[in-house]
Amino acid sequence: MSEIFNIQLPSVEPPRSPGKTLITKAPAAPAEKSFGQTLSSFVKDINDVSGQADRAIEDVVTGRTEHLHEAIIAVNKAELSFRYMMEIRSKLLQAYQEIQRLQM
Repeated sequence: MSEIFNIQLPSVEPPRSPGKTLITKAPAAPAEKSFGQTLSSFVKDINDVSGQADRAIEDVVTGRTEHLHEAIIAVNKAELSFRYMMEIRSKLLQAYQEIQRLQM
């Protein structure tokens, strides 16, 4: 009851010599935003969310929509975004104050 196993292994290439190593150029990294641009876009996004919440409230008040829950969700999203921005502001101020305390 012995079975014979026929295993085919792939051929192994010999190692390359150091002189034949191919070095390829890395793809160009996308242009990164500056810190100021990143903060500016972050504040703009939060302003957009706040504007959407304002429009949702206005739509409910004027009767253009009857979906009160969507307006409440938009307001909560705007509030949460604003709180998040204020936390980031606080952390940035703390980091700046810590850098000022460093002695050179």
